[in-house]
Amino acid sequence: MTVGAGPHGWDSLPRFGETLATMGRIRAFVETLTAWRADRRARPRIGRDPITFSFVEVMAGLVTFAGERFARPIRFRLDVSGGRLRDYFFATATTRAIGRVTVDGFASDAIAEGVLELSPYRRRTIRYAFDFTADDGAAYRFDGHKTIVHWRPVWSWTRLPGSVFDSTGAVVGDAMLRFDLRREFLNLARSFRFSR
Repeated sequence: MTVGAGPHGWDSLPRFGETLATMGRIRAFVETLTAWRADRRARPRIGRDPITFSFVEVMAGLVTFAGERFARPIRFRLDVSGGRLRDYFFATATTRAIGRVTVDGFASDAIAEGVLELSPYRRRTIRYAFDFTADDGAAYRFDGHKTIVHWRPVWSWTRLPGSVFDSTGAVVGDAMLRFDLRREFLNLARSFRFSR
């Protein structure tokens, strides 16, 4: 058998060599791309961290405890931080809330610590939940939420119904708080901060 020109002869070897070279370049490219992606994942994502927000809110109202025929004034001031701005618009922004709560004749400037869950667009609710200790040393929890109605913004964004629970989880009081637009709006607006 004579090996010569033709599709399977010596002149096909250069094309075979070109194919090997091309495969080698493709392999090298894939390896480089894989290494680049691994390095990118390992690096801090500077400039791509989520934007977070913080603010300070004050609300006040009345709470009626079980067995009482009168309502007690209640007021809290919460420093809210750590919420993701994207979650605020498209999901639920869970934030840390730390501040003070006062219930007339029940809790005097007690430490309040809990969370705010802000979902005004996805779920149309803003939940306030925090723990505090009464003057007698007993532990309690406030839990309430705003129901956001976009065609009634002032009413729905400033009204907070809630309940007070004891350490066993039993409801011991019903509350209604409001945000005072005239007194507190500027303070709320000035307190907003955004960071990465």
